This record gives sequence, structure tokens and C-alpha cells, in this order.
Amino acid sequence: MVRDEKRAQQELLELNRQAAAKERERQRGRETSRQLLSTPEGRAKHVAATRKHHKANPHRQIANKLRVRVGDALKNDGARKGAKTMELVGCTIEHLMAHLERQFQPGMSWANQGLWHIDHVRPCASFDLTCPDAQRECFNWKNLQPLWAADNLTKSDRLDWTSRVNIPQR
Repeated sequence: MVRDEKRAQQELLELNRQAAAKERERQRGRETSRQLLSTPEGRAKHVAATRKHHKANPHRQIANKLRVRVGDALKNDGARKGAKTMELVGCTIEHLMAHLERQFQPGMSWANQGLWHIDHVRPCASFDLTCPDAQRECFNWKNLQPLWAADNLTKSDRLDWTSRVNIPQR
């Protein structure tokens, strides 16, 4: 019995050592990244690598933009995220991209995504984003549409009844 307890203690100690080593490695990586991004050359290198990566994998680019936008919207509203971004969206990134592509207006493509925005049919400002259910409704894929940047900025936080009559409901 004593041997089993000692073995269990040793195994636990080893697991703790491994976890601590893993955390030290993570911290070392964070510090390296921080130092790299602290110089203009490092930032330029990071931006170039990110652009190259996003060009090779547009799914990643859209997912990253979604994560940032959802986080910003919630932070601006003083709310905390109730779930992971793709859980809030309610579908896979591939499904979301197909949904948006079906609604592309002439001239829209993933290659010129800076000219158009992913718009909320019902604006984020109309939701109480402190409520997890409202977050799921706001960021749901059915509430997203592609819209030319100028049109989206003009629309702002108003609900445009002429563009879409069918407002998504959960």
C-alpha cells in the first residue's frame, strides 16, 4: 500500500514537472514574440508572414477576422464572450463562406475582400451582448451578409428593411 502511494506521488510530481516545463516553454515563446514585434523590422516580418499565410489559406483569414470582430464588438459593449467564436457563429467556416458566396453581389470575391465587409443584417447595437443568447443570435451565420464597404459604413447600426425582409430568428 505504501509503495502504491509513493508511486502515485512520484507520478504526480513528474506530471507537475512536465507541466511546469511546458509553461516555461510557452513563456519563452511569448517573450520571443514580444521582442520580435517590438521592432519595426519584426512587425514588418510578422505582417508579411501573416499575409502569405492568409493568401494560402483564406479560411484561416476569415476565421481570424471573425474572432477579432466578435471580440471587439463584445469588448466595446463591456461584455464577455459566452462561447468560442465558431460556436457563436453556429456553423463551420466552410459553411459560412459558402453562405456568404451565395449572397455575393457582382464584383465581390474573396480576393477583393477589403472592398466589401461582412455585415450584420440586424446590427450588433440592437442586441444586449451581455446576454449569451443574444450573442448567439447576433453573430449567427444567418445574420451575416456581404455588403460593399461604402454601403456598410452608410448603413452603420441601422436596420435596412429594404435589403432583407427575413430577419433571422433562433
